[in-house]
Parts: sequence; C-alpha cells; structure tokens
Amino acid sequence: EVPEPVKPSAAPKVEEENPIAPAKQINIRVAGNKYPLGLARFMGSTHVVVGHLFAKGVTEPIYFFGWGFTWVPWFFMLSGFVLFSAYLKNPKEETMIQYVMRRSTTIYPLYAFSLIPAFIIG
Repeated sequence: EVPEPVKPSAAPKVEEENPIAPAKQINIRVAGNKYPLGLARFMGSTHVVVGHLFAKGVTEPIYFFGWGFTWVPWFFMLSGFVLFSAYLKNPKEETMIQYVMRRSTTIYPLYAFSLIPAFIIG
C-alpha cells in the first residue's frame, strides 16, 4: 500500500510587509564566484602596466614597481582559466573562424581605442 501524502497544516499564512524591500524585483545577473578572479586579473594587469612605466622611468623609483614582469604569466594563466570556465558553462558549436570573429568583435574595438593614449604617451 502507498501511504497518503502528508497535508500541510491549515494554519493561516501571515504576510508581513517589509518596509526595506523594494516594491519591484529587479533581475540582476549574478557574477557567481568570478569577482575575486576579476579582481586578481585587474591587480595583475595594473602591476604589469606600472612595471612598464617603471622600466621607462616614468614612475617613482619604488622597488615594488620593478617586479611588474612577474605578473605576466599569472595574468595569462588566470585569464585562460576564466575564459575556459566561461566556455564550459556555455559551450558553443562554432568553427575556428567563427570563434576568431566573435572574439575579435569584442576585443578589437577596445584595443583600437587604447592605441590612441598609447601613441600620445609613447
């Protein structure tokens, strides 16, 4: 014999108004646990830039700035990890040409825009 399912109690539901809660729920895209990785990538890339400026003699002669080159492998390794984990969450069936075109359209405009201050500084 199959037992009957247990019915919830007939206690009345009490709805309380929360004065802090917003009246409308907003959908926010959750970053998951990638914030620390993004922060580490930002810190690594910033140290690489400061290391380049230190090598050109633009910054103050602070010993720590001279170690910017050590962040390059870390930055590339971490970037590869983040990109691969994003791919695993949403794999796409695409050819290599499609992949290169898709990545180029997201990366190239920022790269082209960053060349302007690079030419002004350099």
